[in-house]
Amino acid sequence: MSQTQIVLSRLALAVSIPVIAASCGGSKTEGPATPSPAPVASSPGASPMPTEKSFGNVQVNTKPGGGGTPAGPPSISILEILAKNPAPEAVIATVNGAKIRSGQVASAYQMYRRTLQARGKALTPDEDNNLKVTSFRMVVADELLNQAAVKAGIKVAPADVDKALGEAKGRMGTPQEWEQFLKQSHLTPAGLREQVERNLRTDAYRKTLMANNPVTETQAKEFYDRNRETFKVPEQIHALVILLPVVEREGAPSKTEAKRLADEARARAASGEDFASLAQQYSQDPSAQRGGDIGWVPRGVMFPASEQVAFGLKNGEVSPVLETPKGFTVFKVLERKAESIARFDEVKESLMGDMSRLMTRNVLEQKVKELSDVAEIVVADPRSDPTATAGK
Repeated sequence: MSQTQIVLSRLALAVSIPVIAASCGGSKTEGPATPSPAPVASSPGASPMPTEKSFGNVQVNTKPGGGGTPAGPPSISILEILAKNPAPEAVIATVNGAKIRSGQVASAYQMYRRTLQARGKALTPDEDNNLKVTSFRMVVADELLNQAAVKAGIKVAPADVDKALGEAKGRMGTPQEWEQFLKQSHLTPAGLREQVERNLRTDAYRKTLMANNPVTETQAKEFYDRNRETFKVPEQIHALVILLPVVEREGAPSKTEAKRLADEARARAASGEDFASLAQQYSQDPSAQRGGDIGWVPRGVMFPASEQVAFGLKNGEVSPVLETPKGFTVFKVLERKAESIARFDEVKESLMGDMSRLMTRNVLEQKVKELSDVAEIVVADPRSDPTATAGK
């Protein structure tokens, strides 16, 4: 991992667009926000878009017209509305008359959830509920942006839709995996094409919003100068590794055998044999084909016990056999770099990209708030007719 990658991986945590972000007013995970309520319809069987933005506590007023203290029975949450309307086609809200269906929210929820899981995030029950509420808000925000894009006259060429669909299908894998994706997303091929076209249109609209707001090199340099500590690169070692994993599957070495092989490899390395050749012979880590070379490793990414030993080695020294959750490991340190501050020219390009993404997020949040302030957003209250489905 390069110095630039280390710095930017940290910076990205601060400036990347968060997956869990509220919409329709721009509330973020850092805390609730209560923007001005949008004009609402007072039609029977529906309730105004809530003004409460706290995660997990989005309330739908039961008093027509919104504002003030809800009349009649206690307010109902978005979670309750989703729970009472599991059918994908159930209409749970309208945005300027455009229908928001339960399946759209479910698809967004599954997408965000898979993204978080891929990053190793295990959601608590409360976080999972918050994600469902956030998914509803994101679907509403997407509809507002789509309507704005249509109003702005943005068109999408059929060839661009074909290309995007082909790329998506290629990433999905086998035809069977593609069919499973469509099924889980409650999408027909025609519905997916419509969604892809819609996404391309809103993406084009987002770009128009940023056309007059480019991030300059001067702005990036000013940020760098004010936040030099942000660009601190921790101490790093360039290391080779031999890994003998312990896995429970037929044909795999037992724990005892894995330990024996690790001890054997370590003894040969310590006696002066070429570590890279031994890694190719013994190691079952993907780095084995590179002679065990895992590149530059900063402090803070290894297992704590391994890091303490590895960073304590001298250049050229071989570690003892270490047991980690991955198996049995032997390290050899080739060289090291002391803690330092990355130079501006090393991080300039990626810094400008991250600043641009942050600015895009802020511009989009403001635009969604502006659109929601003048929109007619109606959330159906299924309790108005116990025998009816919301929105029907």
